[in-house]
Amino acid sequence: MVMGKPILSLDQGTTSSRAIVFGQDGRPLSVAQRELPQIYPAPGDVEHDPEEIWQTQLACAREALARAGLSASQIGSLGITNQRETTILWDKATGKPVANAIVWQSRVSAPVCDRLKAQGHESLIRQRTGLVVDAYFSGTKVVHLLETIPGLRERAAKGEILFGTVDTWLIWKLTGGKLHVTDVSNASRTLLFDIHRLDWDDEILGILNIPRVMLPRVVDSSGVAGQTDAEMLGAPVAIAGIAGDQQAATFGQACFQPGSAKQAVSSLCALRRLSPRLSIFLVFYNKWSLLQSLLVPDLLLFLLLGLVLVSVLSSLLSFQVLLATLMRRTNSSALRSSDSHSQKQSPSSRSEEHSLSSLLFNLVINSLIAGQLSFFSSCLSPRKPH
Repeated sequence: MVMGKPILSLDQGTTSSRAIVFGQDGRPLSVAQRELPQIYPAPGDVEHDPEEIWQTQLACAREALARAGLSASQIGSLGITNQRETTILWDKATGKPVANAIVWQSRVSAPVCDRLKAQGHESLIRQRTGLVVDAYFSGTKVVHLLETIPGLRERAAKGEILFGTVDTWLIWKLTGGKLHVTDVSNASRTLLFDIHRLDWDDEILGILNIPRVMLPRVVDSSGVAGQTDAEMLGAPVAIAGIAGDQQAATFGQACFQPGSAKQAVSSLCALRRLSPRLSIFLVFYNKWSLLQSLLVPDLLLFLLLGLVLVSVLSSLLSFQVLLATLMRRTNSSALRSSDSHSQKQSPSSRSEEHSLSSLLFNLVINSLIAGQLSFFSSCLSPRKPH
């Protein structure tokens, strides 16, 4: 890595691949982007062609350099950010994928998750990885491929098959098959990584029957992991940064201190907050279902519950006042009925009706607020193991 030179950023996303060249002052010098086709083999299943991921990203890198009027030798280093959890398995000898990449959105491995929960493994996995057992994460996607492709698990156990998220796949291709690595941010989204020891968890690997030999080596997010093959960009370039897209965006928005937060709206809606341990990531998907990746701070949960209580008490008070008003109206209805056809409605009657309408409106609004806050509180509450 050479300080003071432009850097090349590779951003491989769910719907497109992009490359940006940044100058010494941090301003973009050029941008290139290519669309990534989506594959939907069945309802709820989402796939990408790993070769298209690679080819679109390589084309963007070369195009961005050309637009900036720079050669690879003039680049100080490159960094990679990527769609996370998307799972790719490939042949170590040939570098060819054994199947399409299973995208993070795919629910194809949901039966594997149901099985793990039924077997009582959810609590252990949650404690070690900080993640709920869900098809969103890479681990169960790997299990699905190993179980549905004949002979694949045996080949994986022999070291013939490699696993990687998109960052790992791109680095493998960029280095000509010399480097099989990932970083902590991507590893932590696989359901296989012990976030306390910062290493792959052998007990979870045993439960899922995933051979450890197929997993990449975990390296720092910031630091030179290796160099690209000269044939890829025209000269070797240091690979000096790797991070999953949401973590990279959090850092890019200058969220450096615990407690800082950012919101992202793209192919998902996400809120990320830094904590002294790890960040909290809330994802809305599958018809407004809310997943918890890590524990939500108790303070936020107590605040929401407090708002629910206030709304409920306000609704009860409004209901009591409403009942009292109705009783008064009932008691006085007999007196007003005798001359209702001969006299106009008094100002006090109109005021009373206006108050009644206001109370009804207040009751409805408070009930709606209490219902919404109760929903979010239940979503944010830590899930109990089955």
